[in-house]
Amino acid sequence: MQALWFLTWRLLVNSVRRTFTSPLRATLAVLVMLWFAFTIGSNLFFSLRHASVTATPLPADLRQFHTEYLIALLMGIHLVMLWQPLFPVGFRTVPLFTQADIHFLFPSPQRHLPVFLFLLFTRGLVNSLVVLLILLIMAVAMGHDLLVSLFTGSVPVSTRLTWVYPTMYLLAFVALLITGILIVLREERQPGFYRRLKGMFWGLMGALAAVLGWHGYRAWQRGTDPLQEMVWHLLHNPILVVPLFPLRALAEAAVAFSAGWTPAVSLGFVLWGGSLGGAMVLLWRYEHLLYDVAAQIATLSTSYAWRRQSPAQAAYEASVAAAQKRKRTVRWRLFERWVPQGAWALLWCHSLLMLRLSNALQIPLTVLLGSLVMALVFIVRGEGLTPSDKVGFMVVIQYMSTVLLVLTTQSWLVSAIRRAEMNRSLPFAARVVLWTEVLPPTLTVWLLQIPFCAVFGVILPTYLLTFVLHALVSMSFVPLLFTVMLTVYLMFPDQSDYTQRMLLGVLLFPALLLASAPALVALGICALFGLPFWAQATAMIAANLGVWWVSILLAAQQYVHINLAE
Repeated sequence: MQALWFLTWRLLVNSVRRTFTSPLRATLAVLVMLWFAFTIGSNLFFSLRHASVTATPLPADLRQFHTEYLIALLMGIHLVMLWQPLFPVGFRTVPLFTQADIHFLFPSPQRHLPVFLFLLFTRGLVNSLVVLLILLIMAVAMGHDLLVSLFTGSVPVSTRLTWVYPTMYLLAFVALLITGILIVLREERQPGFYRRLKGMFWGLMGALAAVLGWHGYRAWQRGTDPLQEMVWHLLHNPILVVPLFPLRALAEAAVAFSAGWTPAVSLGFVLWGGSLGGAMVLLWRYEHLLYDVAAQIATLSTSYAWRRQSPAQAAYEASVAAAQKRKRTVRWRLFERWVPQGAWALLWCHSLLMLRLSNALQIPLTVLLGSLVMALVFIVRGEGLTPSDKVGFMVVIQYMSTVLLVLTTQSWLVSAIRRAEMNRSLPFAARVVLWTEVLPPTLTVWLLQIPFCAVFGVILPTYLLTFVLHALVSMSFVPLLFTVMLTVYLMFPDQSDYTQRMLLGVLLFPALLLASAPALVALGICALFGLPFWAQATAMIAANLGVWWVSILLAAQQYVHINLAE
């Protein structure tokens, strides 16, 4: 085990060393460290000098109302987050096992189980530990009372429960990670097991959603609040509580610092701890098969990585395989007559790659449908609201959905970086290549914005022009946000490097805020002079287009000098 710890330590040291060998990355890393030191120091200094002011507590019934809705929301978030460990091959940024492990580490005279668990935990927990570390740093940097309590020793009761959620989340993640390995083992012995298990899971989720929807429909028929009725049944109906209790325990653990310790938290520790113990026992029984499973996962992960690194070749082979399976080929005469040339051909190629190589449209479509459902639920509930209030809420939904759509399609930018070596050999300027890389996801988000204007225009037809102007403003943010994210990705291109990935996560959000600032300044100036909304929208669109062009030029300078073999 000492050799494994040594290799892990050298990996971290080399990660930090690679960061500081680049002047740009070293400067950004130093700025991030100075910012955290300044924030923590200033908060501690002013918190110790000034007594903290206790906020007025909320009414008990209002707090319970918000807590129940928050628990329901957190249950849905954890349902989405905890899919990853059940699919070990899906760890694409930091693969669980590599070909180097198969050829060099597995033949070493070490016990199979310790080596397997060491690699599984050190690589599988990277994503979760990075998320928890960022949350911890932000809490320490922003929490005045937390800093004072840490240095004075007077820790409040609520602060003492901050360890509950990270501990339970790590228990759940590790238990599900080992369960995913066991599923791969069972799939190898019984082909089709994973497909049947997936069908059973989605069948259960569909049945629970039908029960929840039935209660909401009955509440709507009675004239009561359907959303409140569904939340109540989600948290109190035994038919829904029992199968969803693991998610309920994690959600209540997340709010334990404010809501306190609950029986669900205790049962959650028992459930997830018992699941982890049972999974470890089963894994120990199959110790002789662990290296075979690791080799299979490494092979599949390598194929996924190859698809990302050589997308053109992967698309060609996928098209050939699909053509061999089809007896008849569908030919579109419109596209047969259109032969793009120059940069348009590159744009067409990148658009087809985005459409064929990934299921990237599934998550954006889910976000779109969820936003529309949220807006419709608000319309049903807000019968006493004025039309201006409804318009304000719909506009907020429109902008929030735009940001979520951009964030859910940003994985395309990683593949764009991996194509840099091939695209730089083409007879095009770097800014033209980046333009063809940014435009396909931009067009995708733009097309998904059309249903918002259609639905909102049908609900409130007198405000259709307002919705169209807001849609144009939100659409002008899309290429800007994609280009800024691509610029940050080009600064930290290696997503398997721990230091670069952490710096990317810290700097991405401030970069997006900085890029959006000129449009917000233009909006403030127009509002100060009392200009109409169409003038405000025009100024914001012009500001976004100008910043977008500057961002393209900055990204082009990084794109020319990027070294993928670094």
